[in-house]
Amino acid sequence: MTGRLAEVATQRWGLVTTAQAAAVDVGRNALTRLTSTGVLVRVAQGVYQMAGAPELEHEAIYATWLALGGATRPATGADVPAVVVAGVTATVLHGSGDFSLEQSDFIVPTRRATRLPARLRVRTLTSAKVTFAESVPTLNVERTIADLVGLSTDRSLVADTLASAHEQGKFGRPRAVPRSPCSGLRVPGRARVRRRPARSRVDRPSDHGCPRPRTPAHPKNDVRCRANRATARFYFGSR
Repeated sequence: MTGRLAEVATQRWGLVTTAQAAAVDVGRNALTRLTSTGVLVRVAQGVYQMAGAPELEHEAIYATWLALGGATRPATGADVPAVVVAGVTATVLHGSGDFSLEQSDFIVPTRRATRLPARLRVRTLTSAKVTFAESVPTLNVERTIADLVGLSTDRSLVADTLASAHEQGKFGRPRAVPRSPCSGLRVPGRARVRRRPARSRVDRPSDHGCPRPRTPAHPKNDVRCRANRATARFYFGSR
């Protein structure tokens, strides 16, 4: 019995859920006995760790993702995993920014309730917007930045995340996106972004409606424009 559990646990950081245990004929009563004898350690609701497994830096995220069925629920019709890490939690797995994680944040395809310390948001994703960070399905860096902006995250923290991701070379190739004003892109629904008329070369603004700086600027200084572009990509995709 212990061998069957260990085989499952080695696939996911030494962790195993009650559902995964049941799949190898280990019931809840057996899990309780193994926990009382020290073979297993309960780390979250319905999630156990094999005794002696190495300490995990992101154990809370892993355990919550597993408890939500991240390893067992089927993917969506668009071939997107059923539980995708998002928001601040995504920045932690990407290793960008400087956030303190209070609860895990995930995107799911349909509305569902949970007692776990997690926020579940319903959103339709495409496979192009999802990558794997620390072996967990996660919004890619561009989508993570846009998600932070959409959640009204403190802009200075978004700037730090942008600068960190840029230094680490985590941004993909830029794509053409709709122009957006520098005063802040608000997209409560799928609002259209008006294109500004062409101007002369002398007073023409830089890309996406952002005025050209007279002196070279630090990458953090144009966070509003960068965030707007990332948000436009997230909500509108390429044109």
